[in-house]
Amino acid sequence: MIPKISFDECLKDSPRFRASLEDVEVNIFDLECRLEKLVKLCSAMVEAGKVFNAATGAFVSGINDVKKHFDNDKLVEDYFDKFIRSLKDVQSYHSILIDQANRTICKSYSEFLKGDLKKVKDTKRAFYKISEDFDTSLNKHAQVSRSKAMEAEEAGNLLIATRSAFGHTALDYVKELNMIQSAKRHEILNNMMSFMHAQFTYFHQGYDLLRDRQPQLKQLAVKLDAISKMNIEGQKEMERRHAMVEKLDEIWNNPCGRDLIDMEGYLYKRANNAFKSWHRRWFTLRNNQLVYQKRSKDDCTIAVEDLRLCTVKFADDCERRFCFDVVLPGKTIALQADSESIRKKWSTAFAEGINSAFNISPSNDVKNTYISNTANSTEDDSILPSTSRNVSFRSTIQGIPGNEICCDCRNKDPTWASINLGVTLCIECSGVHRSLGVHISKVRSLTLDAWEPETLKVMDQLGNIITNSIYEANADVTMTRAKPGCLQSVRLSWIRDKYVNRKFVSQEPGSPTSGTLKRRRLSQRSSGGSLCSGLSAETLAAVGIPPSAFGEDNDSDNSDAEILDEPPPDKVKGWKSLDANARLIKASGLGNVSMALEALAQGGNINPSIPSDARTTPLHEAVAGGSLTTVEFLLLNGSKVNSQDANGRTPLHIATDKGYTGFVCLMLKRGADQDIKDKNGQNVLSISINKANADIVTLLRLAKLNKEMKESSDYGNQGDETFQDVFRDFTNMASNNPDKLNRNQSSDNIESTV
Repeated sequence: MIPKISFDECLKDSPRFRASLEDVEVNIFDLECRLEKLVKLCSAMVEAGKVFNAATGAFVSGINDVKKHFDNDKLVEDYFDKFIRSLKDVQSYHSILIDQANRTICKSYSEFLKGDLKKVKDTKRAFYKISEDFDTSLNKHAQVSRSKAMEAEEAGNLLIATRSAFGHTALDYVKELNMIQSAKRHEILNNMMSFMHAQFTYFHQGYDLLRDRQPQLKQLAVKLDAISKMNIEGQKEMERRHAMVEKLDEIWNNPCGRDLIDMEGYLYKRANNAFKSWHRRWFTLRNNQLVYQKRSKDDCTIAVEDLRLCTVKFADDCERRFCFDVVLPGKTIALQADSESIRKKWSTAFAEGINSAFNISPSNDVKNTYISNTANSTEDDSILPSTSRNVSFRSTIQGIPGNEICCDCRNKDPTWASINLGVTLCIECSGVHRSLGVHISKVRSLTLDAWEPETLKVMDQLGNIITNSIYEANADVTMTRAKPGCLQSVRLSWIRDKYVNRKFVSQEPGSPTSGTLKRRRLSQRSSGGSLCSGLSAETLAAVGIPPSAFGEDNDSDNSDAEILDEPPPDKVKGWKSLDANARLIKASGLGNVSMALEALAQGGNINPSIPSDARTTPLHEAVAGGSLTTVEFLLLNGSKVNSQDANGRTPLHIATDKGYTGFVCLMLKRGADQDIKDKNGQNVLSISINKANADIVTLLRLAKLNKEMKESSDYGNQGDETFQDVFRDFTNMASNNPDKLNRNQSSDNIESTV
């Protein structure tokens, strides 16, 4: 063990010794404060009881605070980081750790504070007392007169005794300081390790929660391994970094660009103040606008709101070189490039941007006039910043009547949802739902996960009130229900009885819509044309379709929209006389999601076998009935997308035959096989060509092209970005503007693409 304070310096009592002593004392005092804080936080967690979540969060913060004491100790920092992450993952189950936390944290750390650290304090007091006595002896010895031999001898003896006592006491004090410096790492880490063992012991069910994430974790491990190899190669490359100086001129003279940005780089901007001073700013030509910001992290400032309002001209009469003006109504922005070549590139970029701006359709104006407050918000699939988007999305889901509280325990402000059941959940109930398996409940976050538009429509058609009217129809008020802060065993039992055992489901049909719930219209119809008319020539060429294949849009009543209101069960002829399987098929055809959910809860088979005299499955009926929301609901609940009816037709065959582009897009995303042939030997591509539907032909060919690219060694498993972009556009169009997906196209043009 190497002492942190030298014993030799201790005996010399040198300034170096005193400085080292002070540093170690401050260090130990800091540790004592942090540990006392941690012990208090742990005690608060133990005593909190029903509010243990808040106490656990503070305790985790306290652990993080203690970790800061070991800023230069990578071993401790790394392990504390792992512990903190683990604690946060299982924070919702801290109630069963209270007793163990009291023993391993409060008691052990208190003993460390009252034992080892108190011993250091006692030795410290003795050291500083003898240090004062030693200083007094030195002063007396120095003040004795030369002529007083007797007093000199007494002073010398006293000095020798005091110095000896000082030496022993100082060595003891240094030894205690060195020991505590070495012991604190072991004591703190050892007790924290015991606490983490308790985590493993009591939270074995956490394995069930994280088991669904195991494939992602394995993928992450592979990615990390690849990143590690890349870092090694990157380090080798960085060793040759100074060779890049030769490319400096090329980098500075070529302003860079990226997606949705025509040009970006540094320019000098003349201020509009009296001094007309010039300032260097980073300019970006983006989304029909010109914005700039300082070099430091700062908000963007809009210089030109709409490129269609400006012109650009060289300012050769300016005193500075390489200047040009951006002329707007009522003002002129004076800019300066670093060279003539850069000025010409900016001028060209402005010209192209202005031309492009005049070609932008009015429907995109709102999107293109928006500029994020951050410099890196340039994604084309999201207009609002992620924070605003999440808040809006979350408030929309929670705004559905009954969704402002957890469906199972009535906890407020739920941030999770079961998308196939259409309910909102608190974090504790969401953990139980995950343990049920995805065949029972598919859990998504309202704040972290990306949602498909079709899934949002399913949530809108259900909600906590409707789902609970089904799954709690026969629930007695005297039953032991899950409540906020209840025991985990109570919560688990209630949710399993409710969704797995279905103990409270009424077998009497018609409970979810018994005249008390106002039906929502599935979607609003809007005017528009074929989405394919907006596809680029490159995209169409990729699937073998020339742009000429698409003519002008026409007014067609056969749009991709859902235009049916859900009829209540008492309006459906013979509804109560049907069994659960028949009710499920009937509800699917009517596009009534709540009725379909009730039939499923009552035992309806979502994937029935097709005997010779049968014609259809619930998914076939939903597609034929024209309800995109019902199709998504059935797929979320395990309906097989490639099931075939008695005529060998899949739901994709029916959607193609009816010209439902949004349905085709949805089922292709869910793995529908377009090569399956019906009894007449037709696959969906031949049907779409016969029906002259260019949109569906485009989707089918893009899907096939994407599959081939994914199987190609050149693309690995990534597929084609064009496929992702086009399918995203079709998905949004089918959910938000379904009338734009008209099915009628020129059959001659379609056949010319084959």
